[in-house]
Amino acid sequence: MRKLSARLVGEKLNISREAVTHIETGRNNVTALVLWKLATLFHCDVKDFFPDVPDGYGLTKIDTDKIAQEGGQKAANWAKELFGAKEKK
Repeated sequence: MRKLSARLVGEKLNISREAVTHIETGRNNVTALVLWKLATLFHCDVKDFFPDVPDGYGLTKIDTDKIAQEGGQKAANWAKELFGAKEKK
């Protein structure tokens, strides 16, 4: 919608055009800081980069165990609160 090229976005974020393209295609993970910069650049909310959670979706124990492994128990607890319900088995 903003009609910005990958080259221009890269310049604004101080990353390469290739890195921007890899972010767009899901080949590169993005840090929270880069995500915030993208939201600022595109005049949107960070949550706009994430799909809505479908009704009835819940975390499984596998999901929360993986989150805890990668981000710690605090992150797993936050995810449980975010998805607002009990774990699915």
